[in-house]
Amino acid sequence: RVDRRQRQMCIRDRIDIAGICEPAQETGGDYYDMISLGKNRMAIAIGDVSGKGIQAAFYMTFVKGVLHSLSALILSPLELLNQLNRLFKENATRGTFVSMIYGILEADKRELTFARAGHNPMLIVRANGDTDWLMSKGIGIGVTSSLLFMKGTEESILKLDEGDVAVLYTDGITEMMNISNQFYGEERLEKVVKGVRKGASSSILNIIISDVKEFKGVAKQHDDMTLVVIKADSSVNK
Repeated sequence: RVDRRQRQMCIRDRIDIAGICEPAQETGGDYYDMISLGKNRMAIAIGDVSGKGIQAAFYMTFVKGVLHSLSALILSPLELLNQLNRLFKENATRGTFVSMIYGILEADKRELTFARAGHNPMLIVRANGDTDWLMSKGIGIGVTSSLLFMKGTEESILKLDEGDVAVLYTDGITEMMNISNQFYGEERLEKVVKGVRKGASSSILNIIISDVKEFKGVAKQHDDMTLVVIKADSSVNK
């Protein structure tokens, strides 16, 4: 079974994080996690395995186990994903892969060091309303050898200032379809986050999910919806 509960965490030095997964079926292939690595450090992950149902959920459970085992030992997101890629490729059925963003958030610096393994780009909305889509190069987990994975994937650093918002999501958000077979899309997601960026992370998250469901209307949900919102907010610990 997939945990549908919303999670919210605050870590020192004014970082506010919320996440949720709403699967399309009883079991799903989406995954997000927030792994504490001490008072000022946290691992953040979001991923989507190819396929659906029990097999997809099984592989995501495998991914979760690897991340929890290695996150405190390997502080380079790129190197951790490289090890995950090696283990996944050795154990998964050929043709199965995982898209993922994995990063280490250092609260005292308000920096997220991350790697994007073939996943949807991260949306950044600055306090002043400026927006950016972070599309660092990366290859999906399980697609290729360790050598090619390391050559084709890069590690990046995101610096967050007061009021900035980072949104990580799976394609179940942007590719949600309504009864007219239209996609929700990145443009609408950006517009919504820009309009509600002054709220807390949980408020931003809930408004996005509500807007996606309103857009979907009576159409069927065909894919899992997973969302993580990170906000630099000095008010959360007051």
